[in-house]
Amino acid sequence: MALNEEDILLICGRYEEARTSYERLSSAIHTVLAQVVATLAVRHMITHRAKGQSSLDRKLRKDKDKYSAEDFLKLSPPIKDLAAARVLLYLEADIQPVVAALTAYFQEKDHTFTPSHKQATDGYGYSAWHFHVQCDGSALSVAGIDPATVFEVQVCTLSAHIWNELEHDIIYKQPSGKPDAAQQELLVALHEALGLSSRTANRLMIHTGKLISKNTEPIVDAESLRFSLCSRNEGRQLRGDFQALFELLLGLMDPLTNATLHDCFETGRTEKEARELLKTYDQDGAQDDAGCIVLQLLPRFSLTIIEPFVNSRPNPPSLFRFALRMATTMSKEKLS
Repeated sequence: MALNEEDILLICGRYEEARTSYERLSSAIHTVLAQVVATLAVRHMITHRAKGQSSLDRKLRKDKDKYSAEDFLKLSPPIKDLAAARVLLYLEADIQPVVAALTAYFQEKDHTFTPSHKQATDGYGYSAWHFHVQCDGSALSVAGIDPATVFEVQVCTLSAHIWNELEHDIIYKQPSGKPDAAQQELLVALHEALGLSSRTANRLMIHTGKLISKNTEPIVDAESLRFSLCSRNEGRQLRGDFQALFELLLGLMDPLTNATLHDCFETGRTEKEARELLKTYDQDGAQDDAGCIVLQLLPRFSLTIIEPFVNSRPNPPSLFRFALRMATTMSKEKLS
């Protein structure tokens, strides 16, 4: 027998009384998902929610012929998304690793769960994984929640999430459940824009990953160091003893990479400040740009680090001696 008006009102009333427990459950799900996904080092966002009463009311009215009052001795199941969470990923390539990790986690914790892949058949490209998970395993224990309760987890890309939200509004929040001509036209435009955004985001993340990898690779010689510093200075050609600068930095920094150099520049002197010091302590300009760079980076290194390193060289280059002299001068100025 289908649900009638009184049944729907009673079910919604019972849910409103229990909603706080479902809010706690959705928060607990969020925590579990965050712990699992964090092990994969993928760019992501996680959202969670307990179903709103108006949303439950709409669902029951829309599907009233599927249920009878006897089905609702418990609220969940038959409703499987009273508590839900989403893992939103930047890249489509990250979906399968996340799905695999969640599958392994829920299996290990002895939850009863059903994963399913949903993809739209209308050509608009919505794609997401859904997990319906029963609270009968060891990962979740929330006061007021029966172990038979089922919650929903969704894994999709950010672009699919945008599509899903708009599709949800069209299908579930208007009487016909179908887009009119204007919505159809706008959905086609949105599909093209989201596809372009997804592809662009994928290219951007791949390029960024390559740059990060490059930034963490060791700088292996003076030419590589010069190239790195020229790039930092917008391609301006730099002068000085870069072989000595390379050897000096290699002895002071472990590891010597673009990333560690960047950190040192960020916390050292500005180039303007270093240029002023260079005019004062190197009037003949012998150190050129290499000496300026030493002065920019010196605040990161104490005299107790520089002195033994320079003195360990039998015949240190002039840039080494300049660095030691400047570090000694700065140390004395601090003491005075």
